[in-house]
Order: sequence, then C-alpha cells, then structure tokens
Amino acid sequence: MKKILFLIIISSLILASCGKDEIEEKKFYKTHTVWEWYISSKDSLLSTVQGMNVSDLSFKNPWRIKEIFVKKWDIVKSGQILATLSNEEASINYVWALNILNEIKNMWFDITSMWNDTEKIKSSIEKIYDEKLNFVKNDYEKSKINVSMAQKDLDLAKSNLKNISEMLSGTSLSNDQKIKQALNALEMAKNNLDNSKKLLDLENSNIQKNAISSLTNAYIIARNAKEYIDSILGVTSSNRYKNDDFENYLWAKDSNSKTKAETSFNLFNSQYEETYKMYSESIVGKTNIPKETLVNILNKSLTTLESLRNNLHDTKDMLDKSITSVNFDGNTLNWMKNQTSAFLWDLEQIILSPTWAWVKWSIEAIESFENSYNLKIKQLEDAYKIAAEDVNLAKTGKDIVSSDISKNIDSLKTNIVIKEESLNIAKISEEQANKNIELTKQEKASKIAEIDANLSEIKSKLSEAGSMKAEIKMNADMAVNGIESWIIRAPFDWIILDKNFDIGSVVWAWIPIFKISSNDWKYLKISFDNSVYGLSAWREVKLKDEKDWKTLTWKIISINQIQDIVTKKNYSEIQIYNENTQIWERLSVLLWKEEQEKNIIIPTNSIISKYGKPWVYSLQKGIVVFKIIKIKDSDEAFSAVEWVMIWDKIITEWKDNMVDWEKLD
Repeated sequence: MKKILFLIIISSLILASCGKDEIEEKKFYKTHTVWEWYISSKDSLLSTVQGMNVSDLSFKNPWRIKEIFVKKWDIVKSGQILATLSNEEASINYVWALNILNEIKNMWFDITSMWNDTEKIKSSIEKIYDEKLNFVKNDYEKSKINVSMAQKDLDLAKSNLKNISEMLSGTSLSNDQKIKQALNALEMAKNNLDNSKKLLDLENSNIQKNAISSLTNAYIIARNAKEYIDSILGVTSSNRYKNDDFENYLWAKDSNSKTKAETSFNLFNSQYEETYKMYSESIVGKTNIPKETLVNILNKSLTTLESLRNNLHDTKDMLDKSITSVNFDGNTLNWMKNQTSAFLWDLEQIILSPTWAWVKWSIEAIESFENSYNLKIKQLEDAYKIAAEDVNLAKTGKDIVSSDISKNIDSLKTNIVIKEESLNIAKISEEQANKNIELTKQEKASKIAEIDANLSEIKSKLSEAGSMKAEIKMNADMAVNGIESWIIRAPFDWIILDKNFDIGSVVWAWIPIFKISSNDWKYLKISFDNSVYGLSAWREVKLKDEKDWKTLTWKIISINQIQDIVTKKNYSEIQIYNENTQIWERLSVLLWKEEQEKNIIIPTNSIISKYGKPWVYSLQKGIVVFKIIKIKDSDEAFSAVEWVMIWDKIITEWKDNMVDWEKLD
C-alpha cells in the first residue's frame, strides 16, 4: 500500500467525520451509517527551532569588559561590534598612527606636486631649447648662403677690376668680347638680385615663424608660472579657499610682502588674460598675419612677461620672509624658492633675452629686417642698372676714355677690399653659427641634466616618504590588531543565542562571551515512532503553516533508525526553510500518515469490548444484531474496522440496555 506523509504545524486538530450525520431514530438511542473513507496515523509533537551553525565568541586577551552592545535574541550584521574591553593604550597608538599617516599623506601630496611642476619645467625647457636649436640651425644655413654670395660678389668685383685694368693698359678687346663681358656681368647682377630677394623673403618668413613660436613658448612658461604662484598665494577662485598647512607661515616676518606679491600677481594675471585673448583671436590658426598685428601682440606679451618677472621677484621676497614649522618644513620652503628662481632664470635668460630667438629678439628682428631689406635690395638694383648700362655702351661701340677708367680703378680696388672683408665676416658668421649649434646642444643637455638631478632628488624624497608611510602603516596595523583583539565582532549575519557576562566583568582570553547561531539554517529536533511512518534521511516532507495554511516543504536531515529503549521512539532532525520562523520559537507539529486505499469507518464510541473482543450493535430492519469486528486502526473519534458493511447502521448511544436480536420500534 502506498503512503503519503504530511507534516502539519497545528495547535490542535480534530479529524472530521467521514460518514453521514447521526440520525436520531428514537429518543432513547442514536445510530451512525457506516461509510467508507481513508484512514490516517498522527503524532502531535512539540519542539524548539534551533540553529544548525552555532558558535561561541570570545576575546583574544584577558581584561575587564567595557561595553556590550547586544542582548539575547538580537539579530546582528556581519562585522557589527558586539562588545569591547578597556584598552586605552592601543586606542592612543592608533590615533597617533593615523595623525602621522595624515601628515605623511600631506607630505606625499607636496612632493608629488614638486615632481609634477618640475616635469612641466623640464618639458618647457626642452621645447625652448628645441626652438633655439632650430633657430641656430637656420642661422647656420643662411650663413653658408651668405658665404656663397660674398664669394660670388668678390669674384665679380675682381673680374670688373681685371677688365678695367686691361683697358687702361692698352690691351684691346674686340667689340664682341666687350659685349660678352658686359652680358656676363649683367647676368651675374640679375642672379644676385633674384637670389637675394628669395633669401630675404625666406629670412622674413623665418623671423615671423620664430616670433609666433616664441609667443607660444612664452605662454607655456607664463601659464606654468601663473599656476605655481597662485597655488602658493591662493589669489584666484580655484585656489582662494584652499587651506594649505603652510599658509599661516608664509610672509611671517613681513606681512606686507604678501600684499605686494598679491598686487603684482593681479596685475600680471589681468595682462595675461588680455594678451592671451588677443593671441588666440589673431594668431592661433591664422596665416599671412600682418606685421603690425604680430608686433603689437609681441609688445603686449613682452609687457606681460615683464610683469611676471616683477611678480616672481615679489614672490621670492615673500618666501625669503617666511618661517618653517612642523607642517611647513625647510625642504618644502627651499623647494618653493628654487622653483621661483627657476622661473626667473627662464625669463631672464630666454624669454626676455635679446640674443635668443624669443619675444624681445623677435620684436627687434622684425623692426630691423625691413630697413636692411630695403638697403640690400637698393644696392643690388643699382648694381644691375650699372651692368645694364655697360651692355648698352659695349653694343654702341662707344669707347671709354682712360681718364674715366682711372677714376674707377680706385673705387674698384676699394670694392674688392670690402667684398673680401664681407666674405671673411660671412665665413666667421658661418663658423660661429656652427659653434652655436654645438653650444645649444650642450646647454640643453646641461639644463636637462640639472632638472633630472632635481627629479632624482624628488624621487628619493618620494621613496623616503613611501618607506615612512609603510612603517607607520605597519604600526597602525599593529595598533588596529591590538584594538581588534579587544573587540568582538559578529562574523556573519547571525542571532545572539546567549550572553554569558555583563559590563564590568573580568574575563580570560578565549572564554565564551556570546553563543551565536546562523539565522538562515534552522532545524527541529523531534522523536516519533518511525515504524508507523517509515521516514528516511534527506526525504522532503510537506507541511502547512497554521497561521496562513500555506504548504511548505522541509527536509529530514537525519533520523535514528534505532528506537529509544524507554520511549520506543526514533530521534530525528528536520531542516526548516521558512524565513519567518525564528530560532528558539516553540512549534507544535503534527506528523500524519494517510493511506490511499479506503477503509470502513465507524465512530469509536460505538465499539463495545466483550469477551476480550471488540463488538458493535448493528440495526438491521429494526432488529439489534450483536456483531464482532476487527479493528485496523483507531483514534479518539473514529476507527477503521472490518466485518461490517457499508450502509450498515451502527448504534452509538444508549446501547448498554440492548440485547442481541432485540426488536426496536
């Protein structure tokens, strides 16, 4: 026979009748019509919900309990502090370590800012020297062209002197020879004029390119200096409300030095914004920039850079009048001074220097180029005209008298001397330009090496700060470990089952303070006669919650197949999945077995025990028949029996005065 097992949570349960209602045929007896229905076995059990994972929590050190934050049955979260011991020393060490770590953090930030600023300076210096190197290389190329032109001019002058001397000495030349010489001289004069125009146009273009490049690099220097000074003074809105540790120690020896530095910074900053706006609108992305526009912006930039120089001097004076402290050490102050001096060096030696291809040089180069351009072109055009006249004279066959020739001899010799000097100067310029290339490379390498040395020193400071941070962090961790050993925390989201001590109690290490349990893994301990139900481990059973009568499925996690000698019951544990069921909640459970096949069911109170056997009074056509029966199962209300038939009427009340075969009206 197949069996269906139900585990039902109830407070009380009464088996409903499976037959028809009793019919009172006469006032002195009642009957029950026999019916066929299912039978069941049940056990009512009372148990307490328990946690499957139970642990004890204790302190790692012995001391007096300072605080207890939970009570019995509290549900706690993972990491929640449950209790603490008195440990002031560890707390003091931890606070001290945190303060030191905060100071190291500020130091790390300052050193990192030094590194970033120095990297910016290095980048700016590299761009500056790269531009200078391009300039001196261009200068070298132009000097080589100048040497070539000077050599040609000298050769031409010597040729003219030779021709005039031959005419003066009486050496006669044919007309064709004279015309040929005059045409050669004309061609040479024309080539000199055309080539010079091209070279001068190229020189003008290079001067404009260098001027625009000088503006760009000047603004890089100005912007970096502006951001650096503002980070110290805190003048603009981006830095005005910051609370630097060193702010109260700047200008401590002379408060007027700060006012002066701020005033000069405001002047420089306003000029910077105005000039940069002009630069962005008139220079950036533009071609064929008018000379007047370029010179105007160069002059504005020069004024701005001069204001920056004044502000850097004021800032340096302010730093010289500052004092050091615990929050503002000497290394930081010296670094600020060095950075200010580095910006000043860049301005004095590069940006404002008239010997380099920068703002001031560009202004002078543009102004002087136009004058030299007109002068050189005028000289070459005059030479071309003279050569053209010589060609006309040669073609007309007119003789040049010796007195006229004698007058030109001295000037031609003087011209040769000038041309020779010009050639020598051009060669010297070429040699000097070549040396300038090497000097610029050496200067760049030296400056970059100096900055790299500063970066190396800053890196060393970063490493030192990192070591200090690691050491203090270790001390802080030790302090935390010390504090943690005096704290009990919840390891998981569990429930407090018991609390063994109160505040003020002196406890030893590892002695249990709390007993806790998981609130998700729960089970019941019950005992019942398993020979009736035939349950086994890991079998799922269905139940109904008496509160809402929802069907739930729980699982038997263990069952002892050997019955207890005294109680004749089997011990079992059932896992609970209902989240609303709390640990240590008392539950009344009903274990129920129902057979699938129907049985003859009669009221239990209709059964009579006689001669050691069960009997019933059956009413058949008004006559009482005393019948023996066989009981298969029974409870207080109904019994499953054999040897009676469905639809038989069984007397249930007032049957004690009846006899077998008695006829009832």
